[in-house]
Amino acid sequence: MKVNKEKLEKIKEVLKNLPKAENNNLNNFKAVEKQAEKQFYESIKGFVNHPKYEEIFRCLDVVLDSKKLHSFVCDGNYGLGKSTIITSYLKQNKKQFTYINSYTTSLAFYHEVYNHKDDILIIDDLQGIWKEERGLSILRALLNTDEVRYLRYESSSEKLKAPSSFIFNGKIIILCNDIKHLLDEVVLSRAIYRKLEFTHKEKINFIKDILAFNYKLDNKQIQDIIEFIIKNVDETVISFNFRSLLKITEFYLKYPNEWKELSLKEIEKDEDMVFIKELENKSITTKAKVQEFIEKSGKSRMTYFRYLKRYKELVSK
Repeated sequence: MKVNKEKLEKIKEVLKNLPKAENNNLNNFKAVEKQAEKQFYESIKGFVNHPKYEEIFRCLDVVLDSKKLHSFVCDGNYGLGKSTIITSYLKQNKKQFTYINSYTTSLAFYHEVYNHKDDILIIDDLQGIWKEERGLSILRALLNTDEVRYLRYESSSEKLKAPSSFIFNGKIIILCNDIKHLLDEVVLSRAIYRKLEFTHKEKINFIKDILAFNYKLDNKQIQDIIEFIIKNVDETVISFNFRSLLKITEFYLKYPNEWKELSLKEIEKDEDMVFIKELENKSITTKAKVQEFIEKSGKSRMTYFRYLKRYKELVSK
């Protein structure tokens, strides 16, 4: 088959430029990737500047560098940024890790630990393993301070795809909500344990930093959201966390006219605490407050003082 000279020259030209085009694309991709990585780390710097987060990072550093301590447990309510700040910090410090969350069985968990037996393993609130004695036994072994940590899983089941015992050489980071009712003090004492908590005032003061980390908002937009939260979120709210803030912000951006009505449904209040707050703002005697509480709520005098104590604790923080 003959190819005329003109076509042959065109083919040569294409072949000559092809590597150059590929190199340009590769260089462009690397430049974009580098810029994205830089922006990511810059955003982390702005996000992790709270003193309570800094203490978490110091604990992490100790565990990651220690030959004696292998585990860090970060306890705290949902939506306080535990998984975000810890995974971000590890990425920022070029640490490779495996992240496990959601539901899993103890056998699946055992397989996962075996497959990553030399890695940093982040366990984020695994519901399945808390409910099974085998799962808890694996956790206890992982938290052991012995230099050599043996894990065992005795089973005749064909589903076991890993050795029945092996040595785990990695590090364990456990993120959980109220872990103390699942693991006793003796087990937890093997790890560095910290409880991450924010008072109502701290959450309000931290809002601007969280919004800056997650969104590109101007000052007016940030101020609108902050004013709404200050007005509607107080000590009577059952649970307001950083995820709640993100939901409110999404409503703000999507529905600029109806966002307040939609956002109010994300703020659930304890009606008894609301009543206590109303009574505390009345210029009447304690006896009259108790009487009004009993009559309108149908609850006891003891319940009034229990709620009052809790309310005063929250206000004082």
